[in-house]
Formats: sequence, C-alpha cells, structure tokens
Amino acid sequence: MALYLIGLGLYDENDISIKGLEVAKKCKKIFMEEYTSKLGVDKSKIETLIGKEVFLLQREDV
Repeated sequence: MALYLIGLGLYDENDISIKGLEVAKKCKKIFMEEYTSKLGVDKSKIETLIGKEVFLLQREDV
C-alpha cells in the first residue's frame, strides 16, 4: 500500500496535474483538506473529475 500526496493546484479542479489525476483515479480512497489552501470549487467537482468519492478532512484529522 502506498500513500500519495497530490496537489490539487491553485484554484479549481482543472489545476491538478495530469500525472496527479492519473494516480488519484487508481487510489482506493481519496482524502482532501482545505486548511492549507482553499479551493475555488466544491469537492463534488473534484469527485466528478476523479470518478470517486472524496472524503473531506478537518485540520485535526491531518
């Protein structure tokens, strides 16, 4: 099992790198935190792009 840290970019779902998107699509679970950087879109757009449910973490979870 591996842990991948994938940067989602600076603003919206289109800012993720192609390589990051490919890796995310292969992962069993996707977690996201918005404390470090607030995205300009709802997580549902990220879920649609990746094709999987995204679990939003709070700062204490990270």
